[in-house]
Order: sequence, then structure tokens, then C-alpha cells
Amino acid sequence: MHPRIRKLRTIATFGQVWASGFTMRLGLRAKRDRMLRPRISGVVPAFSEAEIERYILSTGGALDEYRDSDGSLLIPPTYFATWGLAELGKALLASCLPLNFSRVVHASSRVRVHRLQKVNEPARFSATVETVVRTGKKVRIEQQLTTMTPEAQPLAEHTVALVIPDGRSKRRTEQSADIVPVDSTLLSAIRLPPHEGWRYARLSGDFNPIHWASPIAKLLGWRGPIAHGFDLMARTCHASVRHLAQGDARKLRKLDVTFRRPVHLPAELHLFAGQATAMGQTKRVLLWVGAEQEAPAKITGHVEVDG
Repeated sequence: MHPRIRKLRTIATFGQVWASGFTMRLGLRAKRDRMLRPRISGVVPAFSEAEIERYILSTGGALDEYRDSDGSLLIPPTYFATWGLAELGKALLASCLPLNFSRVVHASSRVRVHRLQKVNEPARFSATVETVVRTGKKVRIEQQLTTMTPEAQPLAEHTVALVIPDGRSKRRTEQSADIVPVDSTLLSAIRLPPHEGWRYARLSGDFNPIHWASPIAKLLGWRGPIAHGFDLMARTCHASVRHLAQGDARKLRKLDVTFRRPVHLPAELHLFAGQATAMGQTKRVLLWVGAEQEAPAKITGHVEVDG
């Protein structure tokens, strides 16, 4: 499938999800959860080497960090965001949830890697809504997209959490876990120019206007355009591979990030790491993304790599 067609499909699916939210507000859909959780399955699109190279370089990675022993180019685990979000959107629509998705917020993302897929290697996927948790008027939705070989050998498990806020304006209390520790280690800088939202939208197909259209972002309550969560996740992934996995993406086993605060564009941030903790044959390292040590973290999370 041509990349432009994939992007158009992503745009169309996002439009359907947002439209379902507006029909909910207008009272045109049932307000009862029918508890439908169907599993969407299909074939992972074929990607050209040029597409993957462009993605890696555009999000701060290096090509030699994503090479297999036979020289094949490996697909970064975060690349699923360029095609898989449309499938997750279809799973949302198929679940017929009585929710207004026009206000949904990307809360966190996690990927567990069994083996990185090679370019031109066939694969299949399944996508579903895993959980829907209501706390008052706040709703948290977790979805999972799993990729596997045609023989059903697992490749990766992607978990995406979405939150529909309760609409109340509450002052956020600073938690110690939300602050970049003073004893953390600087891994790399993350510099995002003013047009980064539009650039990543063209790269991924996620054209949500809050990422590139300042008037719309302000209309929805932001100071201006905010960075894509999956753009930040990709950059965190590349830096973790470079500095914590000896530049070998095959050692990456898990990346888990939580988006604590919006990143307004332009932005200059830094990725910090804690001390490694041994976990059998892997090591786990806590991560923070923020302006500096002792500043509020925009992103918190952890990475697991082969030791």
C-alpha cells in the first residue's frame, strides 16, 4: 500500500472517531455500553526501506542502530504509530463505546518487543479495546495492538492509553515522581522546532490540528501547538537504543512512557536516565524528559534492554 493511501486511511478513521464523539454529544447514539470488544485483525502493510530510513532519520535515530546481523534494516517499534493508529481507531469504533472522543488525550504508550520486524518481512496484526475504566466522569481506555509473523510468532505488543478528562479545572499537585531527579544522568537533548507538529504529521499521517494549527490549538485551550506523543516516544526510543543498548536496537525489550504534561512547540528538552536495575537477563532504567534536573518532567517512563 502506498504511504499516501495509508495516511489518508488514518485521517479518515480519525475523522470517524471524532464524528462519533459529536454524535454522542448530540444524543444521536445510545449511552449504554454494550460491552462489545471485537478484535480487528489483518496484514501489516509492506514498508519500503526508504520509508523506514526517512522515519528513523526524521525522529533523531541512526540507521546503523537498526541493522540486523545480515545487514537488513529493522523497523523501529514506534513505527507502528504511522499505520496502527488507524487500526486502533477501527477497534474503538467497533466497540461502540458511548463516549465523546472529541476531547480524548493520549496518556501513555508501551511497547514490549519480542523481535524487531525486518523491512519486507511479512507480518500480521490484531487490535482491540482491552479495558475501559471510569472514575467519576473521567474515562481511561487501554487498547492493544499486537504484531506477529504469519506463523503467529510474536513480534511486538503495543499498548496505548487514552483518557477522556472529566472537564473540571484542577490545579495539578507536583508529585515527586513528576520531577526530574537531581542525581539522574543526561542522555541526550531533544530539540523540536516550531514546525515540528506539521513535519511529523506529514511523516505519520496524524494530522490532528492541535499539533500544527495554532488558532485551533488555542481554541481548544492550549497555548499553541503541542508535540505529538509518538514523536517524543520515537526520539526517546532512539536515544535509549544509542545510550543504553550500545547502539543495537535488537537489545530493546520494552519502552513505557507516560505523558505528564503537554510539550508546546518549539521546545528544547533533555532525556535523563536513572541507575540501571538488573532484572534477570535484562536491565531496567527509569527515564525522564524535561527541561533540566529538578524541573517538572514532561514524560516519565522506563526502558528495558538486554543486559
